Amino acid sequence: MRIIPVLLICSCEAPILKDRNSFRRSALLLLVIAVALITTACPKKNDPGTYVTVSNNSGAPLRNLELTFKGGSFGRSLLGKDESHRHWIQTGAPCHVFMSFEDSTGRQVPGKELDLGEKCPPELALDIDAQQNVTGRAIQR
Repeated sequence: MRIIPVLLICSCEAPILKDRNSFRRSALLLLVIAVALITTACPKKNDPGTYVTVSNNSGAPLRNLELTFKGGSFGRSLLGKDESHRHWIQTGAPCHVFMSFEDSTGRQVPGKELDLGEKCPPELALDIDAQQNVTGRAIQR
């Protein structure tokens, strides 16, 4: 009975531990990979971008919201009454956004393009009012 655990311990010895230089190279390689992953996983701090907050002040839920901007788009299937959604987007110049959505009855509301200037602000608020008008304003912090 005591022979089996001893054999298992001996057979589980990793070959990497037998050679110190090999172990050091492997540890250094893992460290380099970890640093590379950490530095590339945070593009929001390095790339120009804008936080967009979409607020539904229409008095009813809105469906299939889509915000299109230079560089991409994002959407939400539902934004409830008096709810808001914050999203980070990578922006480009000039700062134009296009907002479209459906009202609570499923009617497509004509989209509205907002021209927000040559450069997008760090934060942007888009408000949808009771008449389903979309207004945008820059938030400077």
